[in-house]
Amino acid sequence: MRPLHSGVCSTCNVPSTWAKDSVFDGDNTSLQKMVPIRGVFYEAGEIEHFIRGMEESLGASLDRVAFDAHKRAVKRFFSGTLGGVTGSLARLAVPRFIYKQQATVAPNFGVGRMSVGAYNRGGPLEVEATNVWNERLFAADVAGAFEAVEGEECEVHTERTAGAYRFVVRKSGEKRPEYTGRLVPLTGSLQGERAYPRCRVCGAPISFQVFHWDRERGEIRERDNGLRVVHQTVACFDSMLHEMEEELGEELRELAVRVQADYVRDKVASGAYEGGDGNGRDLGRKYFNHLGLIRRRCMGNPLDFDFGPDALKVHIRNPANEELLIGRVLGTYEAVTGRKGRASDDSSDGMLSVEVSA
Repeated sequence: MRPLHSGVCSTCNVPSTWAKDSVFDGDNTSLQKMVPIRGVFYEAGEIEHFIRGMEESLGASLDRVAFDAHKRAVKRFFSGTLGGVTGSLARLAVPRFIYKQQATVAPNFGVGRMSVGAYNRGGPLEVEATNVWNERLFAADVAGAFEAVEGEECEVHTERTAGAYRFVVRKSGEKRPEYTGRLVPLTGSLQGERAYPRCRVCGAPISFQVFHWDRERGEIRERDNGLRVVHQTVACFDSMLHEMEEELGEELRELAVRVQADYVRDKVASGAYEGGDGNGRDLGRKYFNHLGLIRRRCMGNPLDFDFGPDALKVHIRNPANEELLIGRVLGTYEAVTGRKGRASDDSSDGMLSVEVSA
């Protein structure tokens, strides 16, 4: 175990954790060093829309599935970082320090501001937070860390007061059954070139300078369009989708693609991604700019795309969250052309190919 870096480079204004605690490649793939977990930048509104859209279509609440899938991913990450003699000693001797470390680095990931309140060994643990990006998944962050440190299942009670939150975590004293779906791989790999433009002082990727980190508020925003994003592991959403597919069948994958496509189509059509420049009138330039968000947000590298009046084909290397990516390509096509589209895909050897036709 070693603490994550919490400073910010004075030259590039990117938090030090991205230079000191992460590894990258030329595809803008981001992996943690201690446990090579893959993370991406999601729009805060994108995640909530996806969960609520799936709920409306299925006619069932996904709160518990989303919470447990995210908690499991966070727990596996913390368990990995707390391995070995040092990690075991930290659990026994300074568990409060581990929670404080989580609170210190939270602003680097855009999840909000948090502080550790009352804590007794073994629980309960009280966490206070503001500007929380997603109440349910923030609670899962806290719960995952708690279960990794304390070694038992827990329950979280949430109180809201004028925009501030108080999360109280206690051992539940019971063992919940594991989901039937497979635990998706938590770790990722680098497939692109190992050389990429870096800050000359700290070594953080130059590409991350498109984000503005506001540590006082605990949030990250894209500089050109002002959208709030949050850096999270891909495993929580993949786990949720695979579990639902296990229960409801392959049709659920098509539903997930459509929910995401509707979100992206509306965003593109509203001009939310344009940053005030209109992205030009050229069709190819529009596709280039909108599809470029995939690489920017570490979701894969769209190496090339072909398009015509009625079709769009994109090849994405090292894709993350394939359903979300297929939906993003489909939604982009529908917004740019104004036509309803149909997507087909093929995935092999680390490459996702998406083809959309009218």
